[in-house]
Amino acid sequence: DSINTDEMLINFSPNAKTAFSITEDARYRTGTGKVSLASLSSDNIPLSINQLPLGKMGDTISLKVGATASGSYTLKMETLTGIPQLYDIWLKDAFTKDSVNLRNNDTYSFTITAADTTTYGANRFKLVLSQNPAMAYQLLSFDAEKAGNGHQAQVTWTTKNEENYTNFTVERSNDNGKTYSVIGSVASAGIGAYGLVDRHPDKGSNLYRLKQEDFNNNVTYSNPVDVSFGNNVNLTRLNLFPNPAKNNIFLSFDPKSFVKTTYDIRITNSTGMVVRFARVTDTNWHDNISNLLTGTYLLQVTDHRDNSIIGQTKFVKL
Repeated sequence: DSINTDEMLINFSPNAKTAFSITEDARYRTGTGKVSLASLSSDNIPLSINQLPLGKMGDTISLKVGATASGSYTLKMETLTGIPQLYDIWLKDAFTKDSVNLRNNDTYSFTITAADTTTYGANRFKLVLSQNPAMAYQLLSFDAEKAGNGHQAQVTWTTKNEENYTNFTVERSNDNGKTYSVIGSVASAGIGAYGLVDRHPDKGSNLYRLKQEDFNNNVTYSNPVDVSFGNNVNLTRLNLFPNPAKNNIFLSFDPKSFVKTTYDIRITNSTGMVVRFARVTDTNWHDNISNLLTGTYLLQVTDHRDNSIIGQTKFVKL
């Protein structure tokens, strides 16, 4: 209640036991307080510190609550740390047939009636951790294009709900998709946008695909994207770095001729909206993009005299 409190800790560790272990857990000891709160091990031992493994599809943990007097009380989740966003955390009340998602509301008020044993003890409350399909990993986009003055291929992708537990591997095929080889791997970090440069693509067709392994070890593949290289490797006049970028980007490009002119630089987002524009006379340019939203952008350079395209390239804003 507003005066008397008790607390307990539940900790998840991959190698922990579900049953009581004297080397992992701490038994609940009844003191002189007017309220009591413990979680139960799988062998029904009340614990003040309960360490157990978190099952891939979730878990159910029984709570034991009590009070020396009838009255109104509150359960409150003080701290939630390290539980993947994929999991909802429900507090289930068997007495009222009610439930609350503790991610959205960390407190739950209830009443104990001393004469009614169904209002307290080990059978009223359970914590249920379950995966929320709406929070499952999603691939939003996957693309690849020439970069590095036409010598390289820039692979980019955007994601949702990848957090820091999704594995990305970029693969390439040079036999029209019959076999694929690994180009590189990227660790997820919950930033929503990623990129990788293939510095040694083959001449001809290069099919790129993204291998994704989610939290449940499910493996999926993106649709392949083709980038073709001919004998003339100087297929783009732009060089943009770094890519992906967080704060500043630096651009250099080769003019079509040595006639003095001006150049228009446009950066557009995924909807085609121009979010940056600059008119320059130099073939070197830089800009701060820290206030742009995370995602993939197209940068295009045109000759202002005749509006002809000098080149274009995509980059990922982290």
